[in-house]
Amino acid sequence: MVVIATGTRLGRLKMPNESKFSKEGEGVYYFASYPEEFVGKKVLVVGGGDTAIDAVLELLNLAGEITLVHRREGFRAFDENVEKVRKSGMVDFVLNGEVIAIKGRHRVEKTVI
Repeated sequence: MVVIATGTRLGRLKMPNESKFSKEGEGVYYFASYPEEFVGKKVLVVGGGDTAIDAVLELLNLAGEITLVHRREGFRAFDENVEKVRKSGMVDFVLNGEVIAIKGRHRVEKTVI
Protein backbone atom coordinates (compact mmCIF):
# COMPACT_ATOMS: atom_id res chain seq x y z
CA MET A 1 0.00 0.00 0.00
CA VAL A 2 1.06 3.55 -0.72
CA VAL A 3 -0.24 6.66 1.05
CA ILE A 4 -0.08 10.01 -0.72
CA ALA A 5 -0.75 12.99 1.56
CA THR A 6 -1.18 15.97 -0.71
CA GLY A 7 -1.49 19.71 -0.52
CA THR A 8 0.01 22.92 -1.80
CA ARG A 9 2.30 22.81 1.22
CA LEU A 10 3.93 19.67 2.50
CA GLY A 11 0.90 18.18 4.26
CA ARG A 12 2.14 15.92 6.99
CA LEU A 13 -0.55 13.80 8.62
CA LYS A 14 1.20 14.13 12.01
CA MET A 15 0.80 10.57 13.21
CA PRO A 16 3.03 7.77 14.48
CA ASN A 17 5.03 5.93 11.80
CA GLU A 18 4.51 8.64 9.19
CA SER A 19 8.14 9.77 9.18
CA LYS A 20 9.32 6.15 9.45
CA PHE A 21 7.55 5.31 6.18
CA SER A 22 8.21 8.58 4.36
CA LYS A 23 11.64 7.41 3.25
CA GLU A 24 11.88 6.48 -0.44
CA GLY A 25 10.05 3.29 -1.28
CA GLU A 26 8.52 2.72 2.14
CA GLY A 27 5.01 3.90 1.37
CA VAL A 28 4.29 7.50 2.41
CA TYR A 29 4.64 10.13 -0.30
CA TYR A 30 3.67 13.79 -0.38
CA PHE A 31 3.46 14.09 -4.17
CA ALA A 32 3.00 11.58 -6.99
CA SER A 33 6.20 12.86 -8.61
CA TYR A 34 7.03 9.60 -10.38
CA PRO A 35 3.70 8.00 -11.35
CA GLU A 36 5.40 4.87 -12.68
CA GLU A 37 6.25 3.95 -9.06
CA PHE A 38 2.54 3.38 -8.41
CA VAL A 39 1.78 0.95 -11.26
CA GLY A 40 -0.46 -1.84 -10.01
CA LYS A 41 -0.27 -0.68 -6.39
CA LYS A 42 -3.01 -0.09 -3.86
CA VAL A 43 -2.95 3.69 -3.34
CA LEU A 44 -4.61 5.81 -0.67
CA VAL A 45 -4.71 9.53 -1.47
CA VAL A 46 -5.44 11.88 1.44
CA GLY A 47 -6.87 15.32 0.70
CA GLY A 48 -9.71 17.18 -0.94
CA GLY A 49 -8.12 20.01 -2.88
CA ASP A 50 -6.74 20.34 -6.38
CA THR A 51 -3.45 18.61 -5.54
CA ALA A 52 -5.22 15.48 -4.26
CA ILE A 53 -7.65 15.32 -7.18
CA ASP A 54 -4.84 15.91 -9.68
CA ALA A 55 -2.84 13.07 -8.08
CA VAL A 56 -5.83 10.74 -8.45
CA LEU A 57 -6.31 11.75 -12.10
CA GLU A 58 -2.65 11.10 -12.80
CA LEU A 59 -2.84 7.63 -11.24
CA LEU A 60 -6.20 6.49 -12.65
CA ASN A 61 -4.78 4.21 -15.33
CA LEU A 62 -1.69 3.19 -13.38
CA ALA A 63 -2.62 2.18 -9.84
CA GLY A 64 -4.30 -1.14 -9.14
CA GLU A 65 -6.69 0.42 -6.61
CA ILE A 66 -7.25 4.01 -5.52
CA THR A 67 -9.02 5.18 -2.38
CA LEU A 68 -9.49 8.90 -1.77
CA VAL A 69 -9.92 9.96 1.87
CA HIS A 70 -11.18 13.44 2.63
CA ARG A 71 -12.23 14.79 6.02
CA ARG A 72 -15.18 16.70 4.57
CA GLU A 73 -18.21 15.86 2.45
CA GLY A 74 -17.32 18.25 -0.37
CA PHE A 75 -14.12 18.98 -2.27
CA ARG A 76 -12.26 22.26 -2.66
CA ALA A 77 -10.90 21.15 -6.02
CA PHE A 78 -11.91 22.27 -9.49
CA ASP A 79 -15.44 20.84 -10.00
CA GLU A 80 -14.73 19.49 -13.49
CA ASN A 81 -11.79 17.41 -12.22
CA VAL A 82 -13.76 16.09 -9.25
CA GLU A 83 -16.45 14.99 -11.70
CA LYS A 84 -13.84 13.19 -13.87
CA VAL A 85 -12.66 11.27 -10.81
CA ARG A 86 -16.23 10.37 -9.82
CA LYS A 87 -17.17 9.28 -13.34
CA SER A 88 -14.07 7.12 -13.75
CA GLY A 89 -15.63 4.49 -11.50
CA MET A 90 -12.09 3.55 -10.46
CA VAL A 91 -11.90 5.39 -7.13
CA ASP A 92 -13.34 4.44 -3.76
CA PHE A 93 -14.30 7.55 -1.76
CA VAL A 94 -14.11 7.82 2.01
CA LEU A 95 -15.67 11.19 2.83
CA ASN A 96 -15.91 12.63 6.33
CA GLY A 97 -13.00 10.36 7.19
CA GLU A 98 -9.43 10.74 8.41
CA VAL A 99 -6.43 8.48 8.42
CA ILE A 100 -5.63 7.94 12.10
CA ALA A 101 -2.86 5.34 11.85
CA ILE A 102 -0.29 4.01 9.41
CA LYS A 103 0.92 0.50 10.18
CA GLY A 104 3.54 -1.87 8.91
CA ARG A 105 6.80 -3.51 9.75
CA HIS A 106 9.27 -2.20 7.18
CA ARG A 107 6.88 -0.34 4.88
CA VAL A 108 3.22 0.71 4.86
CA GLU A 109 1.06 -2.40 5.07
CA LYS A 110 -2.25 -0.90 6.19
CA THR A 111 -3.95 2.26 7.35
CA VAL A 112 -6.69 2.88 9.86
CA ILE A 113 -9.37 5.35 8.78
